[in-house]
Amino acid sequence: CFLSVSRFSHWFKQQMGMSPAKYINDLRIGYAKSYLTAYYTNSIEYVSRQCGYKDQHYFSRVFKKNVGMTPTEYRKKFENKKADFYNCNKV
Repeated sequence: CFLSVSRFSHWFKQQMGMSPAKYINDLRIGYAKSYLTAYYTNSIEYVSRQCGYKDQHYFSRVFKKNVGMTPTEYRKKFENKKADFYNCNKV
């Protein structure tokens, strides 16, 4: 299969409804959300590196643009929901 980069991008967008870059970015952000809610002790820098971002600050900007809150805010939101769930089950 010999496709130019532009031809591949065009084909990918037709098949997936988004560019390859957006697709990869969405995957990375999805992984980041999972890491942030499953591993509370890992630093934001560690999560960003695990998801393929070399710069934690760039990761935070991209995350906020896509999710609407910073990684720290996202983690706190789910920490509170987790605490509420456990407190509800104790009653």
